[in-house]
Amino acid sequence: MNLSGFYLEFPMTCRIVSCDDMACFIKSGDMIVVDARPSTMFKRFRIVNSVIYKEFCTSAENKTGLSGKKIVFVCSRGHKSLRLGSVFSKKYGIDTYSLEGGLTEFMRKHPDLMVMRSDSR
Repeated sequence: MNLSGFYLEFPMTCRIVSCDDMACFIKSGDMIVVDARPSTMFKRFRIVNSVIYKEFCTSAENKTGLSGKKIVFVCSRGHKSLRLGSVFSKKYGIDTYSLEGGLTEFMRKHPDLMVMRSDSR
């Protein structure tokens, strides 16, 4: 489901990034991926080199490592990440992005950029 048109009608300070553009961001390495899902879900599967929201909040408060980076918020479907990205953009005056379709869509299109837990626990 493409929701880009919907969000254009309700502008926010967080930009939407497609799964393919996100894959390019990851490969270029000039970004921080912030996973807004619960830690149990983060441990099961995540985008390579992503950080959990709580860790990111600590670095954001200290403003460490944010300069010159694209900050992309991700969640399961893309709704929560859009809200969080907007809040951070306004609060810190930084550019933020939200992954369109969330991890559900990204995992389908780019499984090679996912880390999956290998044990069965």
